[in-house]
Amino acid sequence: QELCKVTYYHDESDGLTPEHPHFGLTFTGVRTYNGVVAIDPVYFSKKLGLPFDRKWSQEKQALAPIFWKTIFIDVDNNKVFVPRDVGGKVKGPHVDCWVPKDYYLTHRKIFGTQYKKFLVVYFGEPSNGK
Repeated sequence: QELCKVTYYHDESDGLTPEHPHFGLTFTGVRTYNGVVAIDPVYFSKKLGLPFDRKWSQEKQALAPIFWKTIFIDVDNNKVFVPRDVGGKVKGPHVDCWVPKDYYLTHRKIFGTQYKKFLVVYFGEPSNGK
């Protein structure tokens, strides 16, 4: 289990407008949807012994196992999240949850920044002796 800082974002959090071709797309190229989270891929890859290098091309980074072979389970309520995005302010044990903009604007003050325990599960071949 990993105690993580939890924040929330929506499609316009990065300043893009609906007219922009990358609006609503995650780092991995999929559209945002409930259950998507942004993570620090270097931090979590290292914790799980998975390969990831910021020197790789964005295309190679987007295909890294941390994005496609792991799930994050909120221990308090058994909610499952998938890491498909990154964020400039998402560093270390930090999970940034995507929510629809109207929900974000309505509930932002209720959520604020929280700390929750997540179980990070890797579904793949063992790596680095793990």
